[in-house]
Amino acid sequence: MTTSLMYTPSDWNEVNELQPNDPAIQRIFVTCALMAMVVLLWLLTHRYNLFYHDGQIYAFEALAKLNPPYKSDLFLSYQSQDRFTIFPTLYAAAILALGLSAAAMTLTVACTVWFLGAVWHLGREIFDYEGAWLIVSMFVITAGAYGAFGVFHYAESFLTARLPAEAMIATAVALYFKRLPRSALVVSVAAMCIHPLMALPGLLLIVCLMLPLRLVVAGAVLGLVAATVVSQVVTHVDAASHIVAVMDGPWLEVVRQRSQFLFLQLWRPADWELNLRPFVCLLLSAFALEDGRLRKLSLVAVIIGATGLALAAVASCMGCVAILLQGQAWRWVWITNFASVLLALPTALRAWRYGKLGPLCALLLIFGWTFPVVNPLASAGGALLAWLLRDAATPRLSVFVRWATWAAIFFAIAAVAGNSFTALHTGSLETGRDPLPIQWARNILGLGLPAALFAWLVVQLLRWRRSLWVPGTLCVALTTVVVVACPYTFKQVSTSGTPQEIAAFADWRAVIPPASNVVVADHRNAGDFVWFSLERNNYLTTSQSAGVVFSRETALEVERRSEVLLPIEDADWKILSELETRHQSGAIKRPSASEKPLTSQSLRQICDDPELTFVVSKEDVGFQPRRHVQRDNWKDWNLYDCRVVRAQVLKS
Repeated sequence: MTTSLMYTPSDWNEVNELQPNDPAIQRIFVTCALMAMVVLLWLLTHRYNLFYHDGQIYAFEALAKLNPPYKSDLFLSYQSQDRFTIFPTLYAAAILALGLSAAAMTLTVACTVWFLGAVWHLGREIFDYEGAWLIVSMFVITAGAYGAFGVFHYAESFLTARLPAEAMIATAVALYFKRLPRSALVVSVAAMCIHPLMALPGLLLIVCLMLPLRLVVAGAVLGLVAATVVSQVVTHVDAASHIVAVMDGPWLEVVRQRSQFLFLQLWRPADWELNLRPFVCLLLSAFALEDGRLRKLSLVAVIIGATGLALAAVASCMGCVAILLQGQAWRWVWITNFASVLLALPTALRAWRYGKLGPLCALLLIFGWTFPVVNPLASAGGALLAWLLRDAATPRLSVFVRWATWAAIFFAIAAVAGNSFTALHTGSLETGRDPLPIQWARNILGLGLPAALFAWLVVQLLRWRRSLWVPGTLCVALTTVVVVACPYTFKQVSTSGTPQEIAAFADWRAVIPPASNVVVADHRNAGDFVWFSLERNNYLTTSQSAGVVFSRETALEVERRSEVLLPIEDADWKILSELETRHQSGAIKRPSASEKPLTSQSLRQICDDPELTFVVSKEDVGFQPRRHVQRDNWKDWNLYDCRVVRAQVLKS
């Protein structure tokens, strides 16, 4: 560890940092208390979701390695993201050893611990011991959102290939700051095999940190120019379009409807505020921090993120070259976000100790990440402005700003108290899932700033220790709450894929051939029931349509199948149209017109498609369905065989 990168205990204003000559038992209690604090914050601000979002897709890809009939599913029939990663193979090995649910939970926890552990080692290089734990707490508290429409976050609470790739990149950055650049390169290159889209900006970060800044800027400009030229040539020269694919009208429209977040021109103002915040914060870090390596990290992360957004603009606005749009360079902002959160506390401490406008700068910076009451971009911008004007402040203005800073602190405390009071008296959205005290804790800590204050208070109590009782009591108390809260964080509402539900539908699986396509006539079902309980292929779900950007064939087949299903449901993959409808009507929920109960006529219509073999519905419309009679969530639902339906239609 290099002392030039480390903030000393004096930076904390006469506090007691953990020293090597402290009693061993005291050091153990302090470490355990800090670990318990981070774990508790994670448990009360996150909720593990087994098959949520892309977690469902990666679980299916892993199962497809073990179950060959799955390979005929729409999601895997053509080109998909599966060909870019070895993660499903690794996931499949874990499923063989542990089972699906246990493997997913084990890998999620392991990758999360890995990521936060790498962040701690990185924080230890730029902060003191307890300060590193505060940096880890910041990563737990902040949402880690990037991109548009709230689709993506880093360090998600479910298993995808993104999670281990992010952990590997965090490890690579930590290795670089430990002066092991070759090891950092090896780890970041290995991450490319797990998730190339997430690992590439991390690899670029390591490479750029090794180069002079002028070469980094030149490389970014040349790369952007090259992408622009290629896009224009491929779009306007027929010979080039045969080498590099360009999305035609039908393919592009499906991609726009399903994955609107790929197109920067469709991003909302709130999305731009979210993605510009880390740039502003890193500019502040570059100006405020004195260590050259940290300043370079700030600038390089800004350059990588800005280049990614520029490349994404070229991809979405200049001809839509397939490989550029599939590259999703806007994801590079995640590394900008990562660096910004990493440096937020060192930057805030530096500003706070400067005096004059520094305390206001520090307060606005922390508010920008933890206080949703204020606009995050405006708060970050105010922090940057305060720092730039710090030396221009007159003595009278400095006094005014000092009072304004304390007023802002009291306002924040009042807002937190008011929001906490509201949270305590607001009914839970998940009644019965958590005990009332845990619901209260979730609602309060979920506000952001209370969680940050809680972490700061725990660290201060440990720093002000004068005996073994303080760390010992905190360790026991926090560990007790962790043990109580842990089962509720990992409790699952859905029963899909559980051994009990798989066994309950053995009779249905006995009559459904392995490679059959099944549809559930209920737009609320995302497909996990068919994939993980019936262990059969889905006919069409929103999750399957995630691969439309990688394959024209998949896109057109998704559109065709959605037209087949129009008698029973609207095309739920048309997310862009739905968002526009909600915006125009002010509606919050999906329009009720999309709920179309199954009828005898609609069943005959959808069964005309030979690709559809079985239909699951709660309505009994004849055609000799097989009813599920067990007392569970699917009691009295019916399984229709489209072969029987087609046969009866021919007879009539």
